[in-house]
Amino acid sequence: MPLPNDQLVLERTSAKQRVYETVKDWIIEGQFRPGEKILDNEIADYFKVSRTPVREAFQMLETQKLIKSYPGKATIVTEL
Repeated sequence: MPLPNDQLVLERTSAKQRVYETVKDWIIEGQFRPGEKILDNEIADYFKVSRTPVREAFQMLETQKLIKSYPGKATIVTEL
């Protein structure tokens, strides 16, 4: 069976990347307001993933200063 010469590029994204991109968009679009508390378990439930990729996405968002995490307490959306 000959296969086509054109390679089909499948773009797969990790759960961490999906959560990161979506939450980043929500912050930029204003769905999450500055000062608002966001909960990793609610985000995990929304995406139907464990809390680990959510926490990893939160770390990425924190390095970009879009959120501030206070371990054991809260994760807060920062001012843009």
